[in-house]
Amino acid sequence: MTHNWKVQAVQPITSYDVAGCTLILGCGDGCIYSVDMAKFPLRMKDNDLLVSKLYSDPERNKSIAISAISVYLTPKQCIGQQCGEWIEIAYGTNTGMVRVIFQHPETVGQGPQVLQSFHVHRSPVTRVSLSENHLISVCSESNHVRSWTVTRYILSFSHSHTHSLSIYLFKANMDAGWARKQKNRVKNAAPR
Repeated sequence: MTHNWKVQAVQPITSYDVAGCTLILGCGDGCIYSVDMAKFPLRMKDNDLLVSKLYSDPERNKSIAISAISVYLTPKQCIGQQCGEWIEIAYGTNTGMVRVIFQHPETVGQGPQVLQSFHVHRSPVTRVSLSENHLISVCSESNHVRSWTVTRYILSFSHSHTHSLSIYLFKANMDAGWARKQKNRVKNAAPR
């Protein structure tokens, strides 16, 4: 019995999210890819998965990997003759950068545009969440969290440049030795 094997060059998938019926993939090459699951995503002649490159990070030649991704679809809006949803994608990188990109109905086919870039973490971003009112990022260094307020207008979009929250989250092992170390750490870190 003979089997035909197909070899396909694939980038490591480092993060993903779903926007409606579209699967959004963040990859190790600094690019974001999409798969439209509403269409049959396999090419019939060779059974190849139809994956489209949606966006490339401007600094991807510096070993940037998309380490976290979040997609927000705005409610359907009509501006003049154009109707559709804005797609906004927030992503984090292995270098601590958080970017927000967007695409609106009038620019379909041109690819998403960078809206805002934040370099706020010293470690890789592990989670990003973009919602109607907030952008939240978490990095691998002690689960450091940053949060921004998001304000949207009909024809424009803005993030405040100052973050609204910066905290560290950690799971504490509450034994006597741990408590003593934390007390000494706080005492030594106090300004003199």
